[in-house]
Amino acid sequence: MTDEFEIKIRPLAVSDARSMFEELQDMRIYTFIDERPPENLEQLQERYRVLCGGAPQGLGVRWLNWIILNDRDDEPLGTLQATIDEEAHRASIAYVLLPKMWGKGIASRSTEWLLGCLHDDYGVTEAQVEIHEHNVRSLNLARRLGFVDAEVRREGDHNEVVLRHSLGADRDSPRA
Repeated sequence: MTDEFEIKIRPLAVSDARSMFEELQDMRIYTFIDERPPENLEQLQERYRVLCGGAPQGLGVRWLNWIILNDRDDEPLGTLQATIDEEAHRASIAYVLLPKMWGKGIASRSTEWLLGCLHDDYGVTEAQVEIHEHNVRSLNLARRLGFVDAEVRREGDHNEVVLRHSLGADRDSPRA
């Protein structure tokens, strides 16, 4: 698992849809998530427009979305998401990593960055992730990063494992 390049993470923009569209057609991405590939570029642009617009007012949550890029050539590698419950200082997080980047340490480095960002910049004290029971790679990643199993929820024909991670004040927060 050698890092061949540095990554950079910046806020997602509607214009990122163009570089992500073809990459998001890879069906392997959707093996363990309840989504389908975008049907066309316009659909993805609209999705990104909604995400970038933030959560609707009055819900008490904040939506944050980032794109992960190869620092050398700005090639897209994936995305990060966080929904922060502002009253509880808790965030639900998710990531989508493009299959060509699997096994290269990108998800680990990006998620570490995300946890540090959520704690340091947004005052989040606990992060949560829900992972399909058969997504062994993501379950192992979460556990390596300090997430612990909290509960199992039935979701249609499978279980989702809910893992939580306390983001304490003494947290060492690596940045990309």
